[in-house]
Amino acid sequence: MVALPTDYSGPSETIIQPVLKKQKASLISSIQKEAEADHKSALKVPTRLTDPDKLIIAAKVQLEKKDTYLRDGLLSIYGEYLNIRISPANINRALRFMDALVKSLKLRGYQIRITRYSTLAVVEGEEFEISLREKLTRIIEKTTRWGSHSYAPSGILIFKIGPNYRSKEWRDGKQLLENYLTDIIATLELKGQKEKEARIQRQFKEKERQERDRIQREYEQLQEKELLRFKNLLQQAQQWKQAKILREFITDRASHAMNNKNNTVDLTEWINWANQKADWYDPTMPCIDDLLNGVDKTTLTLKNKSTHYGW
Repeated sequence: MVALPTDYSGPSETIIQPVLKKQKASLISSIQKEAEADHKSALKVPTRLTDPDKLIIAAKVQLEKKDTYLRDGLLSIYGEYLNIRISPANINRALRFMDALVKSLKLRGYQIRITRYSTLAVVEGEEFEISLREKLTRIIEKTTRWGSHSYAPSGILIFKIGPNYRSKEWRDGKQLLENYLTDIIATLELKGQKEKEARIQRQFKEKERQERDRIQREYEQLQEKELLRFKNLLQQAQQWKQAKILREFITDRASHAMNNKNNTVDLTEWINWANQKADWYDPTMPCIDDLLNGVDKTTLTLKNKSTHYGW
């Protein structure tokens, strides 16, 4: 281990500046400038709803229906329509904002997809849930003993990207929501680029994993085949050695009989029979033996033994 210098006179603490947010802001700014240069007129929310997109027309018809669900002063539509929760007083404003957003995304080459429960902006092939709602104001009811409360529309519009656990929102504040349109488009593009890169990386890693698995499977199959071949070789060597032992035994018995002048007809027949069995068992001499047909030479058992005998 290298020792630290003893004569160091610099600061005792080092502060690492968070650069991620700065990089993100720079990227968003770059995308904003590019978007504004390409479609500057489209990246503004008009004061009047003109030639609306078909999604906006469908949303408008649904919001203006008398039987549209109203809760806490807000009209809610989703499913077959853009995900919007808005008070009747702000329908026109909400439609103008969403129309500008939809048109801007389509001009940039992206899509809006509506599912059963959500509205999705499809950017760089990635899907992001989007919604527009009006903030509710909590009103304390002083007329009751228990201090119950109700909700009422506040007039503040909120646009959200993503589900609740990792969402990003823009809302009316020092500036109206309409002034954040380019920032919203840029954020969606940045998210789309990052998600696309992450997806490509995941796909690349998955292909690598699949290739490793394929190589491993092929290797294991080769191992199994090689092991089977070796087992067969070992078994043949053992059979060959046992066949040699049989022949040595037969030769020794025949020699012993000749030396003792005991070479009978029965012994000669036995020697012939024993040699035939040794030849059948020897893997280098694949001889056929009618009576041993179907016998497993490894275990010396019948492979398929009949369980019934009929006429």
